[in-house]
Amino acid sequence: MIFLKNSNLQTSVYTIGMLFVIIIASMNVLNYTVPKIISYFLLLVAGIHFFLLFTGKYK
Repeated sequence: MIFLKNSNLQTSVYTIGMLFVIIIASMNVLNYTVPKIISYFLLLVAGIHFFLLFTGKYK
């Protein structure tokens, strides 16, 4: 787990939540249990979230 310089409880909860989203989306892509577009959308949202979080734009 990577802890950021400005990490607090809220960003930690968001990060853990996004990790679960990535895991669920990846499982859904592999198992075809949900439409792939939904899983790719979740991965895209998680990717944008991490990009903003690591660049310091997310507050």
